[in-house]
Amino acid sequence: MIRKRFSALVETWIWPVLQGYGFYRVKDLFVSERGYLSWCVEIQRGKWRTPERMEFTFNVGVCVPGVVSLYLGQGTADCTSFTNCCIHTRIGMLYADKTDKWWSIGGQRATPPDDKTTGEDVCNVIRRVAIPFLDRFRTRVDVLSILLEPPTRGEPIQPHSPATRLAYAAILFLLEGDYVQCRETMDRAVLLGEKRPGGEHLLSLRERLIEIIARRT
Repeated sequence: MIRKRFSALVETWIWPVLQGYGFYRVKDLFVSERGYLSWCVEIQRGKWRTPERMEFTFNVGVCVPGVVSLYLGQGTADCTSFTNCCIHTRIGMLYADKTDKWWSIGGQRATPPDDKTTGEDVCNVIRRVAIPFLDRFRTRVDVLSILLEPPTRGEPIQPHSPATRLAYAAILFLLEGDYVQCRETMDRAVLLGEKRPGGEHLLSLRERLIEIIARRT
């Protein structure tokens, strides 16, 4: 019962709004291709749910094909998985108070007509919060501008690790064909990650990037 109501809410409210912004759907992931990058909106279902009640929220992010897969050294380079977003955040983190925002359907007092109220609220959040955030990232250079800056206190955008951000930026420079900036940025990432968890991975990534540059030049 609750699954059917949730599916109806998505089909009736969420999906049409996102279609209007050029998104296509892959299960609970919605993707809008924007040239060399894609906007992603993911429905995250609550871990604790019953046959009568469930909760859900949204994650939003930007995927540049090849960045995360090259960083990890595995996986696919496309944007059909939210894990391939090189910048992302939970929708509630985009509010001033940075409080996690969840919606629920079902429960003792909730009835199917209440889903209309939920659907309208979700659509408003998509239009007023999610899309304006994503619209900040129209090119790979826009993504670079975020990744090259160290995260500030309370920064809502992930990754929060300065070293990981720089490593992603180095890969973006590689994709842009700027090999000098790629190597310099990767060197900075290695220095930041030195003697920290993940430091060896960054060293390995630097070697892989050097090999790719050597093959291209």
